[in-house]
Amino acid sequence: MYLAPKIYFMQRTFKSKIGWWMYVLILFFSFFFFIAIWERYIIWAVIMAVIDIWFISMLLHTEYIVLPDETLLLKSGYAPRYRIKISDIVSVGYSKNARLGYAISFDRLVITWNSGRLRHEQVSPRDKEAFIILLKKINPSIIVEDYK
Repeated sequence: MYLAPKIYFMQRTFKSKIGWWMYVLILFFSFFFFIAIWERYIIWAVIMAVIDIWFISMLLHTEYIVLPDETLLLKSGYAPRYRIKISDIVSVGYSKNARLGYAISFDRLVITWNSGRLRHEQVSPRDKEAFIILLKKINPSIIVEDYK
């Protein structure tokens, strides 16, 4: 019986690709923040500031980390971190879906995995090809779906 050698690698971090619409949202809420300050609507200014900080944190801290224990860690600003076992990933496909998640660009990948039930999450790494190659190196049974 032949056993394939275990692949050992260092932690690899993939930064998220950033869509133009993210900058538009930040400018939009910043504009209304300054309008609220100018008009002395303090509650609205606080609300706009919190929303702006949320989007800026997404802009700066959205990344996808492949850990040495063969786990994919999804991070996005103040959103909860999400862990996916790479051995559970069934497929990776391309998507243009507008649902906001761990992807801050419309040029996205959909990761489908099975952890008791079929789940989906969207990511938008800058280097999609290297991301998919690394996932397939760890789990060769991952199906890569083409553009739809």
